Order: sequence, then C-alpha cells, then structure tokens
Amino acid sequence: MTTFVRTHLICGVLLASAAAVGCAEIHAQPLDGMRRGSLRTVYVVPMPEEDRGIAELFVADLRGRGLEVIQGVDDRAEIVGAKSDAVLRYQAKWWWDITPYLISLDAQLRDPSTHGVIAAAQSYRPSLQRVEPAKMVHEVNDALLGERSTRK
Repeated sequence: MTTFVRTHLICGVLLASAAAVGCAEIHAQPLDGMRRGSLRTVYVVPMPEEDRGIAELFVADLRGRGLEVIQGVDDRAEIVGAKSDAVLRYQAKWWWDITPYLISLDAQLRDPSTHGVIAAAQSYRPSLQRVEPAKMVHEVNDALLGERSTRK
C-alpha cells in the first residue's frame, strides 16, 4: 500500500470516528413570557435515590436567578399548590468513560395543580463535550426559562 493511500485511509477512519462521537445538544420548550413574569417560587423534586447533588445544583441556580426555591419529595397539589408557581422535576443520566459524567439532563416545569408540563428542556453532552453538572443545570434552566446564558 502506498503512503498516499495509507494516509487517506487513516484520515478517512479518523473523520468517520469524529463523526460518530456526536455533538452536544440542547432542546427546549421554554416558558412563555406571561408565565415567566409570574414565576416567583419553584418547588424542586429530587430524583429518587439521586445522590450526586443535582437537586441542590438546581436549587442554587434558580436562587441565583432571584427565584424562591423549595425542595421536597411530596409534589401533591394540595401540598405544593399554595406554596409554589411551578414544580421542577428532572432526570439525570450518568455515563462512564474512564470517569463517570452527566451525559443527559432532562427537566420539566409543571403546573402544581394539574401536573401538566408548562416548560421542558434537555441537555445532552457526549464524552468529548462533557462539562461540569452545574453548567448543564445552568443550560437547562436557561432553556426552561427562555433566557440566554452569559456563563461560559
């Protein structure tokens, strides 16, 4: 095999490998402007058996945006309805590639009385685009609330 063919073959394999890795994505169905204006208090429901501090990251990020945040596991309408304007539920998916990392974070803001979804967002970051969980939480909250991120 000539050097020219070998070089092009190696470049082709590397290009195909890079394409297979995937790209970071964020998908959102944000709050409409009227709901965002009336949102003052959010009730954060931790994922069952979640021990990596994602709920606390949501709480800290939302408080940093000037919202009042309550954290609890009971999201029944009669308990939460009088206390909050929205309930935040999330699903964190962790993956392992030499070290564990957060590959996907889905979150929904729900109406506290009907449990209907009023906003939803997902951040997906494969291994080569991984970031700290706090940054993914910030991205998801930006998407949920229809805000532009100023954080790098």
